[in-house]
Amino acid sequence: MGDDDRVSGDFPGWNRCHSVDGAGGKEIAVESSRYIKDHDVIIWAHHGMFCSGEDFDQTFGLAHTVEKAAEILCKVLAVTPVKRQTIPAEGFRKLGEAFQVSLPEKFLYEK
Repeated sequence: MGDDDRVSGDFPGWNRCHSVDGAGGKEIAVESSRYIKDHDVIIWAHHGMFCSGEDFDQTFGLAHTVEKAAEILCKVLAVTPVKRQTIPAEGFRKLGEAFQVSLPEKFLYEK
């Protein structure tokens, strides 16, 4: 799928991303279980995040910080002309196959 279909984390560094093709399943579960051993946050593009901490307060604080950082990033990206969080036509085709849904080709075009 697109460049943004990955498992990422390493908060606050945000410097590691792993590509994962497809719409979930065993592959992303295995990759995530490997990743969480050394990281406190996993972010699945277009899906959500998983946080791990020593106690509730630390975990909630980490999740809250990531959410606020994402909110700031979204506001900054909203005023830029280049859109980075998009799914290309081929990505929608793969999603259609994964979910056994027929998508009309007239709607699948590159902008």
